[in-house]
Amino acid sequence: SICPGLNTLYTERRQLNYCVASRETYWSGCERFFLFWCRKELRWKGSCTRHLGKIRAGELSSFMSAPLGVDILAPTGKGWFEFNGSTWITPPGTGVSHVGPEPLQPRTV
Repeated sequence: SICPGLNTLYTERRQLNYCVASRETYWSGCERFFLFWCRKELRWKGSCTRHLGKIRAGELSSFMSAPLGVDILAPTGKGWFEFNGSTWITPPGTGVSHVGPEPLQPRTV
């Protein structure tokens, strides 16, 4: 990956203030990155969380992208693209590696 911390667990968020194009988004644990449905390109894309407002307003701003027709929840969703600053590349093994519930966190009650 071209960006440290990019390949990590992403958690679904459905609250309105996190939605893009009336769809859920998926956020990295460090909250630096998120994945969203791009209605203009009909594919899942990823960006830095600081660009959420621009993306919700309809601007295109991303540095990772799923291939057309790949469902983000498909565990075989490989072949994602990453923008390296000048062109889109497909590093080996990019994409969704696991889909499932987030591990339960112990809590004190």
